[in-house]
Amino acid sequence: MNDARPSRSVLVTGATGLVGSAVLSRLVAEPDLAIHVLVRPGRDASPPERLAALGRYLGRPDLADRVVVHAGDVALPRLGLGAQAAARLAATTTDVIHAAAAVALDPDDPAVLAANVLGTRHVLELFAPHSRLFLVSTAYVAGLCPDVFREADLDVGQAFRNAYERSKFDAERLVRAAYLGAAGSLTVCRPSIVVGEYATGRALKLMNLYQMLRLLAGFAQRHPGAEFALEHDPESTQNYIPVDCLAAMIHEVFTRPACWGQTYHMVNDRPVRNADFRAMLEAILPIRIVNRALTASDPAFNHAAVRRSRDYLAYLRAGPRFHCANRDRLSSAAAPMAFSQAFLERLLRFGTGPQGGRHASVGL
Repeated sequence: MNDARPSRSVLVTGATGLVGSAVLSRLVAEPDLAIHVLVRPGRDASPPERLAALGRYLGRPDLADRVVVHAGDVALPRLGLGAQAAARLAATTTDVIHAAAAVALDPDDPAVLAANVLGTRHVLELFAPHSRLFLVSTAYVAGLCPDVFREADLDVGQAFRNAYERSKFDAERLVRAAYLGAAGSLTVCRPSIVVGEYATGRALKLMNLYQMLRLLAGFAQRHPGAEFALEHDPESTQNYIPVDCLAAMIHEVFTRPACWGQTYHMVNDRPVRNADFRAMLEAILPIRIVNRALTASDPAFNHAAVRRSRDYLAYLRAGPRFHCANRDRLSSAAAPMAFSQAFLERLLRFGTGPQGGRHASVGL
């Protein structure tokens, strides 16, 4: 780190998560930036050990030397920090990238509401509105909005699929109220469903689509050539954003003052139709996906796979369309991210391979 005092000091929450880690990997290349991360103790690893493991995953062995680690948790008052430590951090932090979130899709999970809403409230209590805030929300604050959902929209009377969507909606409302008189200090990034890196399919954690792909691959292994019953709307679309493309957008927004104070739908402008997604899967796996309800004659693994994926399968039905005027002005939004069969193969290969989601080192 340079001897000169950095002009910006940023706190990153959720730094060991899928999105936060990808953003952190880019931030450490910024020389004029002091970086602080909030890391929860793991079951078998301390926060510094978790950060060291993350550095190995990211290919940045100097990560632990480049950042300041704070053992804490957004779900706790003062982020789980002592009163003096919290006050010092609040006084010296110019920017916060709030990426910490619970992402379970259980329709009624109260823990998701507590983590996402209370966690955001605790961040605001320390840093709003004197620190610039870059909130990692979700495009699915749109919920079941039947119309085009604009970047300026929030409450349009929409219903929600699950507690996760509702919690992120409530968190955005809290944030916007806290920055009502300082709108230029609030930037909101709304990604769609985040998956692995575009070139490799690699992801720090296997969630959502990966879990469904693992189940489909397991079914194909047990029942090659069989039908897999899965009700879906063939014309609806699924919207996936590769994590490296998302991190590039967030990094651009963070480093360009002209981008501050806006909301960005960081989504894929080429969402994949369910019919095309099905054809891609059938070209890769030796199964045939049929659009029908399960019957008693279907294999038990088909029943179990649909049951285990029921919360995610809600995203195979009609969803919102996202207006992306602000995002389209970002140079990083032009990166390749089309959901092709080759990309699906990369996601499937990583997600079902022995390395998928596993780390040789402790803590992640």
